[in-house]
Amino acid sequence: MNDKQIAAFISVADCGSFSAAARKQYISPQAMIQQIDLLEKEVCVQLLNRTHRGVTLTEAGKQFYTGVLNIAKQLDDLLEQVRKTQELDKLSLRIGVFDSSPVTLPICRSFAAKYPEIRQKYYVIQPEDWLDDLNLLYQNKLDLFEHADVPEIHQTGLRFLPLLNDRCSIILHPSHPLAAREIIYPSDLANQTIGIHDKACVKGLEEFLAQHVPNAVLISEKHGPVSSFDICAAGGVFLVSQSHAARYRPLSAIPFECSLTWSFGIIYKEPPSALVQLFIDNAKAAYPQ
Repeated sequence: MNDKQIAAFISVADCGSFSAAARKQYISPQAMIQQIDLLEKEVCVQLLNRTHRGVTLTEAGKQFYTGVLNIAKQLDDLLEQVRKTQELDKLSLRIGVFDSSPVTLPICRSFAAKYPEIRQKYYVIQPEDWLDDLNLLYQNKLDLFEHADVPEIHQTGLRFLPLLNDRCSIILHPSHPLAAREIIYPSDLANQTIGIHDKACVKGLEEFLAQHVPNAVLISEKHGPVSSFDICAAGGVFLVSQSHAARYRPLSAIPFECSLTWSFGIIYKEPPSALVQLFIDNAKAAYPQ
């Protein structure tokens, strides 16, 4: 039993004759009769009563006719569902976010409210592994992602949209002498080891420390992998943005009173797709400069 035989059967049943069904299917009456013969032979049941006045359905034929119509409808519904799924996959944005995102997640919520038909797929970015996510952007496996403004993102074919300037916090072990403070000032960090995932995230950091924090030792990714927990366990402190401070629990987080800020925004490839541009426009509206 194949699609041609089923289509021939439905057409003959609907038209009441082989010749009319043949014209509808743009084949000869003999070819139409052959399809029905093959079908009846395969199912081992007579489906049509054939007379010189035309054809009618047998009782078995009536049951078969109802069944194949239901199957045809189910198949049409399935194909429609598959096509809609494919269309939804095309209408999707792959967005890299931090697990405590200060920028992107609020934008995602407002974007979803405006464009519920566009699906958002989230990929969690680890601050220390963000260069891997940059490669995913180059390989078209991500559409955009959030990060601080660093030199690496200002490369050919990439664009950084600044959205938020975030203040700094100091992360330290609860047993650290400064852990009871409500605010930490630059002079409090004299002679301290200060860690940061990437010193390029905070413009002017080294100059600021040299001027305001005597004898501080700065450790960043440029010296190899940096663990905030290891540095704090050894008595040092770690510099993060206030919006990201919560992800370092159970370490203590205290606001750092200084002029330094983290510039967060969205990285995407040029030229942006229509969907990415829609997201960018929404982001600009959420964070007017």
